[in-house]
Amino acid sequence: KQSDFANTALLSTIVSSKMIERQAKHHGIHHECTLTGFKHLGNLAWKMEHEEGKRVLFAFEEAIGFMVGTTVLEKDGLSAVLRADYILNSIDGTLDEYLQRIYRKYGPCVQFNSYYFCPNSEIPNVFKAIRERLQESDILTVVKDYHPSNMISLQGANNLCITLRSSGTEPKIKFYSEMQTED
Repeated sequence: KQSDFANTALLSTIVSSKMIERQAKHHGIHHECTLTGFKHLGNLAWKMEHEEGKRVLFAFEEAIGFMVGTTVLEKDGLSAVLRADYILNSIDGTLDEYLQRIYRKYGPCVQFNSYYFCPNSEIPNVFKAIRERLQESDILTVVKDYHPSNMISLQGANNLCITLRSSGTEPKIKFYSEMQTED
């Protein structure tokens, strides 16, 4: 029942799958997206619970980790593994069959995430060129430009979402893409 989730929230970062947003909307759960890094997820979870009275059920970031509940305001592999084990033992059928049921309910999607090596000194120039070209694009729309930082989120047809950002620790530009598909 949607009323069971009235004061709950799901959290993700801008580079994470948009599937969680569709799930939240379907169940009437509040969803918020924040900048990359568990420091942002943990701070947002604390704020939502202590200032807004919401119970944060789950937070995650693509390829980094999961936060189940708010006992630990950080990625916590142990609680995530225990929850996954509980789910796997309670589902009917195989994990693949369960995933197919999720896709039928919320819509399937495909992701392609990778990176390009780029000297740190060139990264601002690359983002400047991207911003200039996007002004002429009729295929992609800028959803959020984190200017002057080196991060930008784009949207296209079929719920295509692309986020480009510079790595905070390595000389590379990372990109995260996801598109909702029919099958």
